[in-house]
Amino acid sequence: MHLGHYEPDEVVVKVSDNVITVRAEHEEKSKNNYSFSRTVRQITAPEDARVDQLTSHLTSSGHLRLEAPLAQKPVANRARNIPITIEGPAHGEEKKEENPVPMRITYNVDKDGGDKKH
Repeated sequence: MHLGHYEPDEVVVKVSDNVITVRAEHEEKSKNNYSFSRTVRQITAPEDARVDQLTSHLTSSGHLRLEAPLAQKPVANRARNIPITIEGPAHGEEKKEENPVPMRITYNVDKDGGDKKH
């Protein structure tokens, strides 16, 4: 914003909620003349602007610069799949032993040549 014909002490910057108000008033009196000028601007800051940390700078060429950092945006709530960790046997399946005992089957051959399981 250009405020070239205003002195620094004639410029006031205020903030309320997210609305920044810049007011500048200049008055000149002489024997035969009187002049008065006023400029008022209201600017709505972005929602993520940290207006509690607003700073203003008036340059020697009369430009007013307003600056405020942006707040950290929260991570948007996005839909996502949550993986399921399966513990134990699935529904309807028998539980398998982690370290099963090996089964041993022995065959004895009898004198008749037949096999007998034990």
